[in-house]
Amino acid sequence: MIAKITAPELARECASAALQLAGHREYQTEIEARKEPFDGFVHMGEALIGKGHFMAEEIQDKVMTLTQRRHQLLETWQRREEIYLRNTDALLFERDSSSLPISNRAHEELGSSISEVEDLIRRHEDFAITLDAQDKKAEASKRITLLEKAFQHLRKLEEETRKAEAQRREQDRLEAAK
Repeated sequence: MIAKITAPELARECASAALQLAGHREYQTEIEARKEPFDGFVHMGEALIGKGHFMAEEIQDKVMTLTQRRHQLLETWQRREEIYLRNTDALLFERDSSSLPISNRAHEELGSSISEVEDLIRRHEDFAITLDAQDKKAEASKRITLLEKAFQHLRKLEEETRKAEAQRREQDRLEAAK
């Protein structure tokens, strides 16, 4: 299940991001559907341990491992949910900010009288103020790079988790071979 959750890259369009988020939420439904069998396994293991089963130590290890992996799965799902929500928000922001009205008045005439020149200067100053305001909005849209950094960090954590799990499995295999 972790492989399913961590497989996709970040969407680059608003519609794709919404679909990605919806698909991710379907995984949560699948996780919740498996909660009852998981809880049953844990309770059965605890019952066997409580009765002093001759393999109580191994059962305890398996129950603990499964519980840790489920916790890890839920944490991974939550971190991905946050990243996908941020990505959707950033893409919506980018889409909305890309439609900011910017006009180019470079080809206007210079004016033939002092009053026309003063009017052009006033309009130019207004235009400069508008550009400054839009620069601030455009600068805010660069937060997608922060999102990408967070996603890269998340991918690194997930890879470290995968390596630790593979190492744990190898250790279990070696112990079983003894």
